[in-house]
Amino acid sequence: MIPLHVHSEYSALAAMNSPEDICAWASKQGLPGVALTDTNAFYGMIHFREAAEKYNLIPLVGAEVLWGSYRVVVLCSSMLGYQKLCLLLTSLHLKELCEDAFKKSLLHMKEEVILFTDQKDLLEDLKKEYGRERLYFEFSPGFSCYRDKLWAEKQG
Repeated sequence: MIPLHVHSEYSALAAMNSPEDICAWASKQGLPGVALTDTNAFYGMIHFREAAEKYNLIPLVGAEVLWGSYRVVVLCSSMLGYQKLCLLLTSLHLKELCEDAFKKSLLHMKEEVILFTDQKDLLEDLKKEYGRERLYFEFSPGFSCYRDKLWAEKQG
């Protein structure tokens, strides 16, 4: 098991642990790696990579991207995926995105990243272009979890 959606202290109001603490915990649990997916940024990524190396973990680089009503976790599977995610995050911070541009950015990086989200409408829009190996439904805790499970089972 590898935790794929983890925030550090660099995600305001989402977590309090440093990248070092996260990697120490993952190592203590005997995990082979861990992902760091801070919100809309890579602020803690250098510290995370250094800590992952120190604890002999596989560092998975990514971000939770929040834009408008959308929320998607993006994990980079290559250096090109990292570069494309950097461009998306920069455009987001410069407020250069409309809904079409946001979705096109996600489609443009489809070969270099893995996406997961709990938003069914976004999954429907992206599944035509993304392969099954690169697009996933994320279960979020709460009232609709059982309903979401049934929906995901219908999708295959």
